[in-house]
Amino acid sequence: MRLWQAFCVMFALLSLCVANKPIKLSKFNITLGLFGVWTYLLYAITQFILGGIVFVNVFYGILLYASFIRIYDKEDYHIVGKVLLGVGIYNIVLILMQQYVFDPIYVANSGSFLQNDPMGSFCLKAIMGIFFAVIWGFYLGVVDKIKFKNLKLSIGKWKLDTLPASTVKFVLALAPLYPLYYARSTGAMLAGVVACLIYLWMRMRRLFAPMLITLIIGASIFVVKYDAPMGTFNTRPAMWKMTIKTAMMQPITGYCLDSVRSGPVRYFMDKGTQKTVSFPRTEINLQTGGISYLLPPDLATRYDAWDNLHCEPIQLLYEFGVTGLILVGLLIWFARKMFLKTVKSNYICAVYCGMIALFIAGLTQFPFHLARIGYLLPLFGAMLYQEVNDA
Repeated sequence: MRLWQAFCVMFALLSLCVANKPIKLSKFNITLGLFGVWTYLLYAITQFILGGIVFVNVFYGILLYASFIRIYDKEDYHIVGKVLLGVGIYNIVLILMQQYVFDPIYVANSGSFLQNDPMGSFCLKAIMGIFFAVIWGFYLGVVDKIKFKNLKLSIGKWKLDTLPASTVKFVLALAPLYPLYYARSTGAMLAGVVACLIYLWMRMRRLFAPMLITLIIGASIFVVKYDAPMGTFNTRPAMWKMTIKTAMMQPITGYCLDSVRSGPVRYFMDKGTQKTVSFPRTEINLQTGGISYLLPPDLATRYDAWDNLHCEPIQLLYEFGVTGLILVGLLIWFARKMFLKTVKSNYICAVYCGMIALFIAGLTQFPFHLARIGYLLPLFGAMLYQEVNDA
């Protein structure tokens, strides 16, 4: 978290020193400002004691968005794509090393859940999968630019038919499925599949039909054989239903920032029955931030805490209320309108598909609550804004 904050501050200072581009009062920017004000008001309700980490993430996210607009020109956006692909290649290497029991990052966590679990540098498998889902469009842009020749194959005395260049591109386009498989996350897999298909439809339509069939079959096998047995389909829907019911008891403002972990009730999953239960808060001290809950004595052995709701829209409703949900909905709408006004270049299509992947992944995960992946949203938003407004 401190590294994320330091990066944003340094980036903002750099933008003040080297750039002087004005930021227009567009509908998107006004709505983003209102969301920042709403976040501040919710933080103020708790007398600036609870929810500080959420407020800081929103504040620095907006700061990163504004700074990126001031520093970069849209002609330089290929740099972003190259950096993201470089991070992807670095993590592929790490995954291969971790797969074969040589982990240079998490080796110190011997005996923990991190040991021998391929996840690159992201610490969580699902977040690793979301990252590769997000950058799939950038990768497809590189594959599309490579000039392939038809390949003539032979095995000994047997001559095979010529392999079309489009077939080579099709095979290469499937490469991100490798880290997505190890992510073991239906949300990340679905995000990647949708982002890939949308990009192909816009930029590489010849590959769309075969890829659609391949990904539907492959993703279905993945969900049924690998992800479903983990039990998330049995535990999360019931938890979502319970938290939505609680959220609608205070719909306008929600229960304020980070209230999933510090609100009037705390949610846990019974390890035995896989059912979600809630325990009420008994005390809160706004002077010190101390919180107490009526917890059972066998809490540590019987229950697992829900620190996040694993669904960004529901968590947004729970912590920001209907007001916050409407503001984010407007931001998504205005971002889509900005994209419709752009020239559909490889990079802009990749940015748009990346944003879609983030939102789809957010239906079953919490990418916007983690700086290691959430920073991409303000980055992509700034790129869309500049594509429309930068002369």
